[in-house]
Amino acid sequence: DTQGTNARLDEVFANVTKTKGKVLRGEIIAEKHKRVDNETIEKILALESTYISIGAWETVKTLVFRNILYLAIFFLLFKFDRITQSKLFQGKNFYFIASLSAAYLLLGKLTYATNTVYLTPIAFFIFLFALYFNFYVGLLFTLIFSAILGIVWNSIGIFTFLFVSGLVAAFSSQTINSRFAFYRPLAYLSLANVVAILFVDMYIAERGVSFYALGEGIINSILVTLSFVLFLPLFERLFDFTTDLTLLELGNLNLPIFKEMAIDAPGTYHHSIIVGNLAEAGARSVGADPILTRVGAYYHDMGKLKKPEYFIENQIGIRNPHDSLKPQMSALVIISHVKDGIDAAKKMRLPKRII
Repeated sequence: DTQGTNARLDEVFANVTKTKGKVLRGEIIAEKHKRVDNETIEKILALESTYISIGAWETVKTLVFRNILYLAIFFLLFKFDRITQSKLFQGKNFYFIASLSAAYLLLGKLTYATNTVYLTPIAFFIFLFALYFNFYVGLLFTLIFSAILGIVWNSIGIFTFLFVSGLVAAFSSQTINSRFAFYRPLAYLSLANVVAILFVDMYIAERGVSFYALGEGIINSILVTLSFVLFLPLFERLFDFTTDLTLLELGNLNLPIFKEMAIDAPGTYHHSIIVGNLAEAGARSVGADPILTRVGAYYHDMGKLKKPEYFIENQIGIRNPHDSLKPQMSALVIISHVKDGIDAAKKMRLPKRII
C-alpha cells in the first residue's frame, strides 16, 4: 500500500525534532585557548544562520562587522588622500590600486593554501606603488597589505614577515635609477626576508630554524626582482606613468630624434643640451626631480624641427626668413613650435610627464 506507507513516513518525519540541543543567551560557545571540536563548530554555524535569518538589521550588522577591517582601510585611505592630495581615487589611480590589491589578495590566498606563505610577493606590489605614486604611499600600502593577511590568517608572524619585506621594498625603490641598481634591492630584500623569517620562526612561532623557509625567503626576493623587471614596462604603458629607468632611456642622445636634431637643427640641439644641464642643476638645488627635468629639457624644443631655419640659433650663415614675413606671421611661426612639439611627442608615444 504505497499511499499508506507514504502517509506513515510523513507522520514519523513530522515528529522528528528539527533542532539539536540548545544554546542559551550569554552561554560561552568557544573559550580562548581551548580546542574547537565538531560540536562547537556546529554551534557557531547555527549562530551564523540565526543572525542571517532574523531580520535585515541583523544582516546589516553581520555584514558590517565581518568587513570592518576593509571599512577601516577605506577610511584610512580616504583620510590619507585628503591630507596629502595624492588623488588615490581618481581615474587610473583608482584602477591601479584596485587591480594591484586584487592581484595581491589572490596571490596571498594561493601561497597560504599551498603552505608557502614566505613566497607572498608583497615587495613587488610595494615597488610599483612607490614608483607610481611616491615613497609615502608605498609605506601606507606596506602597512595595509601586511595587516590584511596577518589579521585574516590570525598570525602575527605573517604580519611581521610581510611588513619587513614591504618596508625594505619601499625604501629600496628610491635607489632604482639604472638597470644595475636592481642588484641592490635584490640583496636588501634577500637579507631582510631571511632575518624576518629567523625572527618569526625562532621567537614568535618558537619552532626553530627551517632552511626550507629561509630558501622561500631568498626565492621570494629573486622572483620579485625578476617580475618587477619583466612587468614594469607593461604597467608603465597601461597606467601611463614613467619611472627614472624609462627617463634615462629617453635621455640617450643616440636616439634618432636627437641625431635628426643634430643634423637639421644643430643650434637647437646644442641649446637643448645646455638647457638640460642647467635645469638639472636647478632642480637638484630646489628638491625637484632632476632626471625628469633634464630629459624634459632635451625634448622641449623638438617642435622646431618642423621649420628649423626660422629660429635664430639655426640661422648661422643663412638669411633670416623672418625678414620677409609680417610680424604677426613671424610670431605665429615661432609660437607654433610648441604645438608642433606636442604633436611630434604624441606620435613618438612619449610619456605624458615628458609631454
